[in-house]
Amino acid sequence: MRRITLLLPLALLLVGCGDFTQEVEVNLPVPEPQLVIESYLEPDSAVRVSVTQTQPFFGAVPQVPIIQNATVTITYNDTIVPLTFSPIGNPLNKFVFGEYRSAPGVVVPRNYTTLFRLLVTEPGGKRATAQTTITPPVARIDTVTFE
Repeated sequence: MRRITLLLPLALLLVGCGDFTQEVEVNLPVPEPQLVIESYLEPDSAVRVSVTQTQPFFGAVPQVPIIQNATVTITYNDTIVPLTFSPIGNPLNKFVFGEYRSAPGVVVPRNYTTLFRLLVTEPGGKRATAQTTITPPVARIDTVTFE
């Protein structure tokens, strides 16, 4: 009987509390879109650069916004290589995808001391620059042993 007298008020208290949830509206600021550049430099291969921009996390756009009309160049050894946009992927796909590529036959030289400079300018005036060298190949692993 004593248990019932202790548990009954506790049960009534819990029932009387109702829903333990509360919705909170948080107004997140929408930041200005930023350029996102992804580039691949592989010796004896075409130069490839992807130019996109950031979007709000809770945005309505279900795809990565590809920038197709930017001016993209790469410079090395006093050579300026303009890159042009090439759509790639499934043409039936409703989302645009592509990358900027060097002209056919223009490939990255196999020189590990060459400094490569990338310049991307989008129509709104945003610019991105970068520079790099190509990392020399790592010694090939020919034997693996377990101890």
